[in-house]
Amino acid sequence: MKRRCGVILNNYPVIGGVYSIVNVFLRILEKRYDEIYLICRIRTKNLKVPLNVKTVNISYHPTLAKVFSFNHIVTFFLNLFSGTLFAFLLYIKDVKKYYCHDSITAFYAVFLSKIFKDVEVIIFDHGKIMNISKGSQEYISKNKLNITKKIHFYLMKKILQFNLRGADYVFVGSGEIRNKAIELGCDVKKIVVYNYPVDNVFEDNDVKRSEKNRVHFELDSKIILYVGRLEAIKGLEYLLEAFANIRNEYRSLKIKLFIVGDGTIKGYLKDLAKKLRIYDDVIFYGEVKDKRELKKILSIGDVFVYPSVISGGVSMSILEAAMMKLPVITTTVGPTKEVLKNCIYVEPKNSEQLKEAILKILRDEEYKNSIGKAIHNEVKNRFTAKQFEELLISGGWI
Repeated sequence: MKRRCGVILNNYPVIGGVYSIVNVFLRILEKRYDEIYLICRIRTKNLKVPLNVKTVNISYHPTLAKVFSFNHIVTFFLNLFSGTLFAFLLYIKDVKKYYCHDSITAFYAVFLSKIFKDVEVIIFDHGKIMNISKGSQEYISKNKLNITKKIHFYLMKKILQFNLRGADYVFVGSGEIRNKAIELGCDVKKIVVYNYPVDNVFEDNDVKRSEKNRVHFELDSKIILYVGRLEAIKGLEYLLEAFANIRNEYRSLKIKLFIVGDGTIKGYLKDLAKKLRIYDDVIFYGEVKDKRELKKILSIGDVFVYPSVISGGVSMSILEAAMMKLPVITTTVGPTKEVLKNCIYVEPKNSEQLKEAILKILRDEEYKNSIGKAIHNEVKNRFTAKQFEELLISGGWI
């Protein structure tokens, strides 16, 4: 009999670090399942399944909700309805185990498990627990949202609570997230705290510094890197302010700010860079999905900065930069400070602290190398795809 399972996502390809984790996860499942079905919304017309899983029989479903995208609530319920329907159709095909990489759309499988007791549901949280339990409330309080969006947030929280209570297991990235899950009603016995797996491509960090030539940088330039979504919660305006202050106070210092990613505030950030008179020294590279390309970009960096202002999960961008021996500066919000001890932490929304932390690294080569090596060893010893796979096997989850 063929072994089959379902993998539930919100979108595919996924935005941000979830994309990395899901692809690692699919490669692990490929070894043990004959058929894997993805239940998700498709974000591109010409979808290409990762080469690592092209031999697996993967099915997709389109969503009806796109037609009603003008209304958050209608979209929300149509997503739940269509996803649950397809989960039911897969159950008829003898798919009884579901791995959910979105804590909200996990509803498809959790609802199914209430009807059919032989359905097993495992949720992997990637920030929704923190964002909805705390972050969304901060967002609502600071922004004048219309009644529709407020209801949408309320429904999201109720669905999240339903899923956490109904799942067989819930994997979270830190003790802080575990505590939030318990507050939302999840049984502590169901919760597994695990370390996010970094793609194998970053483990062999043999890319030479001469890669600076590939992006037309002078070899003696100091490169500050950010990789991630360009959204307000990432605190990028404070990074731009810190960079501007460094440029103004140390004009002889050759530095560039390299911003990799895309998002809703890209235009605003470009305008801010022009206003701060640093636009010529800030490179907006755009989104990079190929991990080998991202590896080459990270290889040119002297320091990696992730100035998030709202708590979520542990950033995969931080883990990938650390695997490349880059010193990491980030803020004290969220669970990262619990999980990683060798980052340099500053207060959120504090461009002065960011400036001082960046300068300390750029001025002291020995300190930079020491910090980079320390966080590299920390991540290499705990956050590999092999260790993640061994955890799943030892617990009988795959």
